[in-house]
Amino acid sequence: MYKTATPAEVLAVCVGDTLDYPRRKSAWPKNRAELELHPRGRDMFKVARAALERIAKINPGYAGPAKNPDKFCHGFGMFQYDIQFFKASAADQNYFLKGEWATWNGTLGRGVSEQKSKLTALYGAGKASLSHDESVYLGIA
Repeated sequence: MYKTATPAEVLAVCVGDTLDYPRRKSAWPKNRAELELHPRGRDMFKVARAALERIAKINPGYAGPAKNPDKFCHGFGMFQYDIQFFKASAADQNYFLKGEWATWNGTLGRGVSEQKSKLTALYGAGKASLSHDESVYLGIA
């Protein structure tokens, strides 16, 4: 697809992960019903469902889940920011609902802010450089 589509079109299909309960026991939402209980959950389901239908058209691995009307994508953007963060804040809700994950600035900005917060959590504020191993641990975080 990257050879024939624009970068924006490619970013719009950087979605995935359709696993839900019981394979995702600890993550939110467990299923469509739990997502739709959130105040903006019905809107989020529409976005996540449309993302699944879009990726299923170009990746046959998603065709099976797309046949189930209750399935939806859980990972969004080039860095696969997880839908569990939808309930974290209004900014996170906007990231998903306004399609910021499908833009270069949106997905890169979210990835950078996530790495900065993990950097501080792992090594404290003011860490100026990382060793190879520290970089690996940050990437895992």
